[in-house]
Amino acid sequence: MCALRHLLVVASFDGCPGFVAPGESPGTLNIQGDLTQAADGKLVIEIGGNTPGLFDVLNVSDKLTSGGTLEVTLLNGFTPGANDTFNFLTFGSLRRRVRALKQIARASAHH
Repeated sequence: MCALRHLLVVASFDGCPGFVAPGESPGTLNIQGDLTQAADGKLVIEIGGNTPGLFDVLNVSDKLTSGGTLEVTLLNGFTPGANDTFNFLTFGSLRRRVRALKQIARASAHH
């Protein structure tokens, strides 16, 4: 199982079957290299507001290959507006798209 929760990873990961969860409720994870997430992998993004610093961010400097599920958790009663956008993912290049979007969950406190 692969679980990434650090602020900076200087490596490439291939076939990560576990989860990737940037930072600590919310935070930023910077991967200098490639990230390949397996079909059964999960990207967990926490959103507590619509300004930078209130939602998770994953930055992959090179190639992102994503084949898993995107799971979004709303924090502290935040409800996004219809026109809100969240730039939570950057990458050098993208190989695949996320296969599924898990229903948005709500969390009342940071974990």
